[in-house]
Amino acid sequence: MHAYEVVIPPPWTHIDLGNRGGAEQQVMGLVDRAMEQLPRDMPPDQVGPMRRSLARRISGALEQARESGGIELFLPTETWHGFHNGSSFIVAEVEPDVRPPAEVTAENYPALVMGEMLERPAARAVHTANSIWVRTERVHPPDVVPEVDVPTVSVDYLTPAPQSPGSWIGVMFSTVGDGDPASQSTRLSVELFDAIMSTWTWIDP
Repeated sequence: MHAYEVVIPPPWTHIDLGNRGGAEQQVMGLVDRAMEQLPRDMPPDQVGPMRRSLARRISGALEQARESGGIELFLPTETWHGFHNGSSFIVAEVEPDVRPPAEVTAENYPALVMGEMLERPAARAVHTANSIWVRTERVHPPDVVPEVDVPTVSVDYLTPAPQSPGSWIGVMFSTVGDGDPASQSTRLSVELFDAIMSTWTWIDP
């Protein structure tokens, strides 16, 4: 994949999904850091189940990201201003679910695909330093995401990969926020992701 830079604020962290062994080590490190934030007087019989549950959830997020074609996973490792927003996003090589007209050429293919996608509800164009993305936001009902019993907000960014005709990059964000898709806390989580994406820059090879 073409190299890029993006500014990730603390307490977010990056996991390379292609490095399976390294990713699993990072998961254990994330779990250890989370356990260090627990009250010191918490009974051991509560700490153990919490550790296993957290490790299972993060490992599940890794597998879901891989199954979605994810190359990299980003997620917060600690609370943010006292709030744990249950957010994450993946970077993946994707294929748009759009069939351009027969007269498509290598030169006009990206513009035709993006133009058709921008006609969809809740889609809009977003400009970053050296690329244009199609941004789409949706609210999913409870239980659409496995083991999540509250609504989920997803935000997808899609753009053609530079210098790679026919290749596309998707950045897919998901958050439960505080359980209310319209609440201030949940909207702040979405705005934070949009702010992260505003820093995206492709690096010249």
